[in-house]
Amino acid sequence: QRFLTLDTYRRAGFHVSSVLNESSAAGFEYANRYRRTISSRREHVLVYDLGGGTFDAALISMTEERNEVVVAAGAQRLGGDDFDEAILSLVLDEIDAGAPDEKERTAILEECRRSKEAVVPATKRFIVDLESIGRPPLVLPVAKVFAACSHLVEQTIAAMEPITRLLDAGEGGLGWNEVAGVYAVGGASRFPAVYRRLRDLFGQQRVHRSPYPFAATAMGLAVFMDEG
Repeated sequence: QRFLTLDTYRRAGFHVSSVLNESSAAGFEYANRYRRTISSRREHVLVYDLGGGTFDAALISMTEERNEVVVAAGAQRLGGDDFDEAILSLVLDEIDAGAPDEKERTAILEECRRSKEAVVPATKRFIVDLESIGRPPLVLPVAKVFAACSHLVEQTIAAMEPITRLLDAGEGGLGWNEVAGVYAVGGASRFPAVYRRLRDLFGQQRVHRSPYPFAATAMGLAVFMDEG
């Protein structure tokens, strides 16, 4: 993928000065925003990047203006779209709609996505507008929606196993004491169930969320390219 990206830009006439992994870019954005958490004893950041269709995690070593990927992991087909499908299945079960046609299914799926993206930590009720299929709105406890998506959150945790195993074992003198923070980026990381699980697993003080999850990697790239 890196070779194809480089080749495409070069064929288009661009001079490519460098290529930066998304996780590394997110690491630079973390260092710019949470610099106070990084010290000579804690120079590593664990990036948790949950996008619309993929999940990537990486342990980044950060020293001054450089960063390097120590170990990376992830899942090629796991992201926010899967959360939408899980919520759709829950909604169809709740309204006992049977098998909707493709048009109805697409309409309900879009409403599930809208409702998911509107959820904030204080949300108690999950409301799905079903007017498009001639039904009243469906109101569910948000905890029920979180439960329907919990297996997907656990899949991201399982995908991080190469990283967490290394830190748990303290291999090469590298353990959790050297990790400055866990950084959640990517659009799907906004879903509160994700942050809650990360907080429970890694500790509230260690987990940070990007205030701009969709743009964190782009902002990190800008920080990296800033020569000033």
